[in-house]
Parts: sequence; structure tokens; C-alpha cells
Amino acid sequence: MARYCAKCGAEVTEGSKFCKSCGAPVGDTQQGTTNQKVQAKTVSTNRKSGKKAPMVIGIIAVIVVVLAGVGIKNAATSVPDYEKPLKYEIDGINKNNTKTYKKAFLDGDAPTGDEYLKGYLKEIKKISYEVESVDNISVMGLLDTIAVRGIQSKDIQDAKTLEVSLKAKTEDGEHTTTIEFDVIKVDDQWYALDDILY
Repeated sequence: MARYCAKCGAEVTEGSKFCKSCGAPVGDTQQGTTNQKVQAKTVSTNRKSGKKAPMVIGIIAVIVVVLAGVGIKNAATSVPDYEKPLKYEIDGINKNNTKTYKKAFLDGDAPTGDEYLKGYLKEIKKISYEVESVDNISVMGLLDTIAVRGIQSKDIQDAKTLEVSLKAKTEDGEHTTTIEFDVIKVDDQWYALDDILY
């Protein structure tokens, strides 16, 4: 009958003092059949993968938590597409950045001239907003405004009026007001018709 290493389960030849596979002394051998050898190797393999399982589960758990956190942050900070032009104007004011402010407009140019815009941005220390309501509006109601801006009514896919509560901090203190802010959708992008500084 064949002899097997007690440590690794490999077959040990007659007269060997050490196992050829693991180097264990031959005195530690077991007699058995080939099936026992395979079973011994299977058990040791299962033990190794058992140690990896908690680590893999831990890594997966960390990834899930990170992705959930990113999703919650994006949901909390995202605004509807039609509100983005207003957000560009507000962010431009708060960051004192005319380039960000102008991203709100179709042609990338605010109705307020650059010199006035820079002056306004310096006066306002911080501005915050809250959209109180959103109404769909007819393009026909915007004809005068869009004609002045050189926008064709046929190019407008949608239009909305946002009722917005503004709170601005200046050197003179805090001021609040409510405005109507018109936005239009052209080529699947929303743009401001109104310049909140005008």
C-alpha cells in the first residue's frame, strides 16, 4: 500500500527520509488510498480560499459604500437641467468669475456689459437662491425678449419661468427679493434669458 505525507498528502516513495513535495520528515506519513490523497489536498485548498473570502467580501462592501455615498452626494447637489443657467449665474457671482456667469447665456455673453458685470460681482459678497415654483410658458410670450437677443422662435424647444427667491449679502447688509427668471431650451441645452444682475 502507498504511503502519503502527513503534512501535504503527497505520495512518499519507499526508503525516503523526506517528502519530495514539502520537505517534511518521512516519519510523518500515513497509509491510505489515492482517494484519501485527493481529499487531503482538497481540504487544504478550501482552507486557503476560506481566508480570502472575508477579504473579498470586505473589498466589495467598501466599494458599495463608496458608490452609495457618491450617488447620494450627486442626488443632493444636482439641479434640474432647466435650473442650470440660474446656477451658473449664482456660481459666477459667488466665485467672482465672469466666465462662469456667462455660461448661462446662449451666445456666452451676458446682456450686462463686462465692466458693469465685474463691478456687480465685486459688490455682492455672497448670493443664494431657492426656486419657489416653475411654470411652462409659451414661446409667443417671449417674442419681444428673444427678438432683441436675435433668437429665432423656431429654435426654442421649451421655455419656463422660474420664480426665484434671492438672498444677497453686500457691504450694505443682507437683501432678499423674489424674481421671475425665464429660461429657454435650444439644441437640448437650457439657457437664461434673464440676467439677474440687470
